[in-house]
Amino acid sequence: MSTRDVILTAGVELLTDRGVDAVTVTDVARRSGYSRQTLHATFGDAAGLRAAVCDHAREVGNERANTWLNLAGWPT
Repeated sequence: MSTRDVILTAGVELLTDRGVDAVTVTDVARRSGYSRQTLHATFGDAAGLRAAVCDHAREVGNERANTWLNLAGWPT
């Protein structure tokens, strides 16, 4: 798995557990095993990470994550 894939997988796991608004860059860094600096280098900023995680959740068809995204008004 690439660095990006590991980070996205960790983000989707957290999104599934907590919902969109309850996940931070620090949370994803801890879960993925990468530093915050690596996350920022890969996704730019927190908004870029959030968008990539939400898009990835939609792509992999994670039903629970999609429910959180729908509740948060994230576009399909």
